Amino acid sequence: MLRTYKYLLRPKNEQVKRLDFLLWQSRLVYNAALEQRMTTYQETGKGIGYGVQWAHFRDVRRNNPDTLGQVNASSLQHLLRRLDKAFAA
Repeated sequence: MLRTYKYLLRPKNEQVKRLDFLLWQSRLVYNAALEQRMTTYQETGKGIGYGVQWAHFRDVRRNNPDTLGQVNASSLQHLLRRLDKAFAA
């Protein structure tokens, strides 16, 4: 038997804004990583992997502490791994 738990979140207005901001930043990274993979393949005929993309977005994250720098690094890593897994399939 598997047991699951559901938690009801009732964030305050400021927390809702913060969560929306983080979600928006994640969307931007996913779309940018997808575009990066497609353009690299079109230009070189070879794909790029997770390691190259993480190195790129890690530097972008460090250079933009007010925007992408607020997103958790492990969240970005999981996002990029999910994209890499989708391309591998």
